[in-house]
Amino acid sequence: MLAGAALALLLASGRGAYAAPSVDMGKYFAGEAAEVPAVEGRAVPGQPAQAEPPWMADARDICKVWVERNPKTADPALCEFAARELRAHNIPWQVALANWDYASSLKPWMKYSAGGMTAEGLTDANWGFCKDHPEAVRALLGREPKRSDMMNPKASILWWIAEYELERGKLGEDADPWRVAAAVFYPASPDGKRAKQEVRRWLRVAQEHESILSGK
Repeated sequence: MLAGAALALLLASGRGAYAAPSVDMGKYFAGEAAEVPAVEGRAVPGQPAQAEPPWMADARDICKVWVERNPKTADPALCEFAARELRAHNIPWQVALANWDYASSLKPWMKYSAGGMTAEGLTDANWGFCKDHPEAVRALLGREPKRSDMMNPKASILWWIAEYELERGKLGEDADPWRVAAAVFYPASPDGKRAKQEVRRWLRVAQEHESILSGK
């Protein structure tokens, strides 16, 4: 598979602190409440410090990359949300972030149409899948999804994860993560020429991310 050696290179984590500009993410949520639930490991006044959850190191790396790639949309809370959800679903954040960065340049308002299909939002999602899998966002929004949710970056992340899990179920739990991501992109032919071309592009983006983290 294309990703054999590259994936091993990308799975390093915990490279130090990050900084991000203060961003009003409310403008991406179409007026809907979508707060991140209380984060495990956060200090609480009057309470002893808790151990840092394992996904927090991922969040630091994600945010460091995001600040470099698109500082206008970088937000620590969103990076923590992505890191926590990806870790909970056993998805390498390097694979997810490379996919999203290439697809949308990390812009929650992205919209692209080609070949009779339209992809929208942070993770380049398709409304056809989203409306057929409302369970992906019910817990977050507390209601059925709407088309306007396509521009909600948290909903977009959950939809991408739902698609990833669906395709991983078809390919096998031990399937290469890049191949699963290719199936999300092109479920009709995840091992075809078009899908493999996309994986090569994601790998190049992932290498750029690795260079940001290593300071090269």
